[in-house]
Amino acid sequence: MRILLLVFSFLLALVGLPHGTAHAAPRAGAIDIMSFPDKTVRTGRMADEITLTEWLLGLPHGIANAAPRAGQARDWTTNVVFTPEGRVQVGNPAAKVTLTEWLSYTCSHCADFAAESKVELHALIRSGRVRVDYRTMPRDALDLAAGLLVRCAGPAKFLRLHDAVFAGQKAMLDRAQAFAATPPAQQPTATIGARLIQLADATPLRAIGRAAGVTDAAYTACLNDDAAQKRVIAVAEAAQTANIASTPSFEVNGRRVEAHGWAALKPQLVATR
Repeated sequence: MRILLLVFSFLLALVGLPHGTAHAAPRAGAIDIMSFPDKTVRTGRMADEITLTEWLLGLPHGIANAAPRAGQARDWTTNVVFTPEGRVQVGNPAAKVTLTEWLSYTCSHCADFAAESKVELHALIRSGRVRVDYRTMPRDALDLAAGLLVRCAGPAKFLRLHDAVFAGQKAMLDRAQAFAATPPAQQPTATIGARLIQLADATPLRAIGRAAGVTDAAYTACLNDDAAQKRVIAVAEAAQTANIASTPSFEVNGRRVEAHGWAALKPQLVATR
């Protein structure tokens, strides 16, 4: 479990406090390449539209979308929603179990959880029994870049990119550390987006995106998307308000659970009715 050492200076830098006001010294080997221009975090809301079938049958929103052919079980991993608040929800809206996961794409324990849980958790989502509410908690610039990349190709490609970023995490971190030790890493940039692209291009992130169909133009636009940056950062702010201090952290049906790995979490998911 990795404590979020950089999150406060990260958020303060983006809401306009002087750089370094609340900066915590990173652990040995941690990435500390976080010099961003001042930003103000804002979030917006939008109304969801309910389908006619859902209205007539009284079904939860989203449950009637993309109905499978007769006799074919629906694959609920294809039901992915990007919320206005910046969260990503995957699975059946009427699932008996909702798993909330707070994660960081530069957290090694999160990568371990993604690898250990992938087959069984995806099967639970696919069946419609479990829905997962992914909440990204960026700890550094590279983390924010990865959090934006997984959203670049839209809901249909989210899980693929999510898994790919974690699978490539070690190479991503190794290259980011090497970049941080070079003079170009110390050059200031005019915008957050420019800084994210400068850092991400020193890692395999662009290649990960290309493999999932993210064009270079889409990649550049995505990392420069000011509104998307604010949504991802707003999730981290909400986590701090909820006293989430480490990743990965979990809730099952709104109840905080003391589990940080798949072996401890799985029995709690299976036992929940």
